[in-house]
Amino acid sequence: MIGNLSDLPFKIPRQTLRPNQKLVLQALMICGDVYAENCYASQSTLAKLVGVSKPTVSRSLKKLEDLNLIIRKELSPFNTVNYSVDVDQLKKLAFET
Repeated sequence: MIGNLSDLPFKIPRQTLRPNQKLVLQALMICGDVYAENCYASQSTLAKLVGVSKPTVSRSLKKLEDLNLIIRKELSPFNTVNYSVDVDQLKKLAFET
């Protein structure tokens, strides 16, 4: 987890991110390393952490990618995926007025 940044998803306006999307973003930050990079949590794991369905996680990840809040890297033919949070973009959206 990256220090005090884990509450930033909840500062993003609701018209930009819905509550479930904010929770998925926070889960990625918590599962990632100290810089919010290298999160290898599966969609099933994220769904359990957040308390939503896998399709909800999938839609949330798509929205987070569309907003450039996360970077998705396919790492192997076995569906291993690495997610990284773009902390600069997160701060930009969290502190927009």
